[in-house]
Amino acid sequence: MRNLPAAVTATLERFRTSLERRFGSRLRELRLFGSWACGEANEESDVDVLVTIDDLTPSERNEVHALAYGADVENEWLVLLSPLAYSTGQAERMRAGGRRLFREIDQKGLAL
Repeated sequence: MRNLPAAVTATLERFRTSLERRFGSRLRELRLFGSWACGEANEESDVDVLVTIDDLTPSERNEVHALAYGADVENEWLVLLSPLAYSTGQAERMRAGGRRLFREIDQKGLAL
């Protein structure tokens, strides 16, 4: 990963581990985007993360947010994760439709 602060790296690793435990092989994509991916973040910036999971349901989307919160509070550095969770199908449709956010994620985002 880019030269991220140790607190951000540790939080992202905890989040990935939690997602892998919960969703297993359904987890398709985890990508850092926004200010941290572009090297423009400061200590108050949240950490934007795209999460793509096969057949993600609305209740599972809530679980993704809960896992992000758990990864946040397990550290003393107050790293705020802001996950953007989509099913694989939703993400594919948004990419195919040329959604600006997905163009930026694909161009500037960092695979985790």
